[in-house]
Amino acid sequence: MTRYAIAAVLLLAACGSSEDGAGNGAEEETTVAPIEKTPANLYADPGNMVVPLDPPGKGTAPAALPTPAPSPVVAIPMAFRGRWGIGLADCDAARDDAKGLMTVSADTLRFWESRAKLAAARTEGATTLVATLSFSGEGQTWREPTRMVLQDNGRSLVRDSAGDGQGGGQGGTTRYMRCPA
Repeated sequence: MTRYAIAAVLLLAACGSSEDGAGNGAEEETTVAPIEKTPANLYADPGNMVVPLDPPGKGTAPAALPTPAPSPVVAIPMAFRGRWGIGLADCDAARDDAKGLMTVSADTLRFWESRAKLAAARTEGATTLVATLSFSGEGQTWREPTRMVLQDNGRSLVRDSAGDGQGGGQGGTTRYMRCPA
């Protein structure tokens, strides 16, 4: 063998060894950073305007944002109504393949292959609607709890739905932009 081959074999043997000085197979101790939990008030500050000035554990905690009182509604508020697209191409009325288009009216959300009727809803301030929607599409029906939050002065909307776990709604978070008039 050449010197380089012998050096490579010795290097690999040294890297693969996990024995401590006593011949035990000791594993290296690793430190795992804790995973931060998602805050309950995730939607309370959509513009990320509240920023703590002190590192965690130092100083005083920032004041909690006031939570608006829920208010039941019988129709989707005007601020949420209109045409919303995942991408700009979804807003083009001449296209017949706008799969990311969501059209919101007083009591209905229309998507590419499904429709959702408002079953129950409440507002949480002027920018948040929490609703239960009754969906139908592709031969299936399901109910889906949904939260819609207006952001960027009403130019974008985040729809967060839980899905039904029954094969109907898949759930998840989708960000839409308001289609130009």
